[in-house]
Amino acid sequence: MIVTVTPNAAIDRTAIMSGFTLNAVNEVKSIPAMPGGKGINVARVLKAFGAPVVATGFIGGEAGKFIKLGLERSGIGTDFAVIQGESRTCLAIVDQARMMITELNELGPDVTVQEVTKLTSLLNKWSQKAGDMVFSGSLPPGVPQDSYRKWVEAFQRAGGRAYVDAKGPVLYHALEGRPYLVKPNQKEAEELVGYALDSESRISQAIEYFMAKSQIAIVTLGERGAAVGFEGERWRIIAPPVKAMNPIGSGDAFLAGFLVGLQRKLPIKEASRLAAATGAANAQAQGAGMIRLEQVDRLMGQIRVEALRR
Repeated sequence: MIVTVTPNAAIDRTAIMSGFTLNAVNEVKSIPAMPGGKGINVARVLKAFGAPVVATGFIGGEAGKFIKLGLERSGIGTDFAVIQGESRTCLAIVDQARMMITELNELGPDVTVQEVTKLTSLLNKWSQKAGDMVFSGSLPPGVPQDSYRKWVEAFQRAGGRAYVDAKGPVLYHALEGRPYLVKPNQKEAEELVGYALDSESRISQAIEYFMAKSQIAIVTLGERGAAVGFEGERWRIIAPPVKAMNPIGSGDAFLAGFLVGLQRKLPIKEASRLAAATGAANAQAQGAGMIRLEQVDRLMGQIRVEALRR
């Protein structure tokens, strides 16, 4: 069983347009809404692969009910901590003509100390049932910045493997818990290490930094693919160029694909290949996590895995 933790779950709305102009009237044919948040995106991809998954985190209000119902209708198990505040709504404007994305993300609802305790109790319960737990995304106001660290430590003490995809102070503190796997994107990694990942040697340095704090270190690099480190080895994952429809959630899909690879007991290089193909397939889908397995299979053969130069 895999549990994904999304403390700042959301209703995600995406406007896909052929052109977007500031300070002007822009007509949109439709803005579909779906349950969102990084961990929920991971759960959706895991479900597509047939992996047993349960989504948890905080939800509240009518938006929270929408998130829970939407997940359950898609066959994803849920066990959320219900709070008094209203779950957030996020809007992404995807300009396909210029391949530019504008995101308007609410900070999220205020969460009380008692509500944090409620989620912690849920996670402790699932630590007895789940072998893997994914901690993804931001923390809403009121949740201590070191919460991932505490949850990671507790879960791994119970014998599980914790995966972290976060940024800023949340990621910094989470690393103190020494998760099994950490996966920032390029910008998130640069903010933490303090330098640009503009060369193979700099990317290798960053992988070294994260490997000192986790067993598996991954930095996703957008169109440039990804870098992976494990047990002293480092690889550069080079994905094929694809015509992106909506790259939002591709990093989450990458993480889900990698986790599936580990569940299948694939070598790390092959798990990386599956992850990159899954991320690329997500970029060609209309919504985050809406992958097609036949597309993943087709892309697998186009992924190159090379040694990362130091």
